[in-house]
Amino acid sequence: MNLTLTPDIQSYIDSQLACGAYRDRDELVIEAIRALRAREERTDRRAALIADLEQGVQSLDQGLGRETNAESLFNKTIR
Repeated sequence: MNLTLTPDIQSYIDSQLACGAYRDRDELVIEAIRALRAREERTDRRAALIADLEQGVQSLDQGLGRETNAESLFNKTIR
């Protein structure tokens, strides 16, 4: 794979290699791809959570919720 990098990015890579953060360029690129994947997964989980929250708010707006208190929730979780 051939990449064209900006001087700024190339300088950053060189500094990371020089300080020993990575053994070589391959290791740095692999770690960068892993970080991008992790960020995408967090974004996907965040979007799913927001959708679930919006659905919950809609249910509450439709009167489908029920009242509870902290003690009741605590007792249910420790049983």
